[in-house]
Amino acid sequence: MSTATSKSDLWIFVLFVFIIFYSTGAGFLESFVNYPLWKIIGPSEQWTEYRKALGPKIIPVLAVPSLLVSLILNVILFIKRPVEIPVWTVWACLGFLAVAFISTVFIQLPIQAKLDEGYDPKLLDRLIVSSFWLREMMSLLRIGVVFYMMIAVYRIR
Repeated sequence: MSTATSKSDLWIFVLFVFIIFYSTGAGFLESFVNYPLWKIIGPSEQWTEYRKALGPKIIPVLAVPSLLVSLILNVILFIKRPVEIPVWTVWACLGFLAVAFISTVFIQLPIQAKLDEGYDPKLLDRLIVSSFWLREMMSLLRIGVVFYMMIAVYRIR
């Protein structure tokens, strides 16, 4: 890496910050607003219909930007990042994303699939708790690291 930060390096970082904040906000909305509201719907006739209508809307708006775009930008930051940003911070962000992704694939998605079959309050509680500890906490830690990165970049300017 060079000793000066290029405009493109800075813009990649700005996009990374944007997508991290977007995905964290969207994830919090899903976990802290949407999941608890499912208890209101409960075991009604609308449960399955609601679940089938929700999935196709969440995937392109939340899942794809949160995972793919942040992953791509995170990987690019290994090569093109402001020189003030230590590489360990890029690794930390990638690690937090990996924990959230693994949790999603092996814990939350199987729960979601079972909930597609019918309402189960115990499964819903397990989804809420596991999502908080394994996804939202990872997002909070990642936000902390991103703030550290932003301070490092801002301090030099």
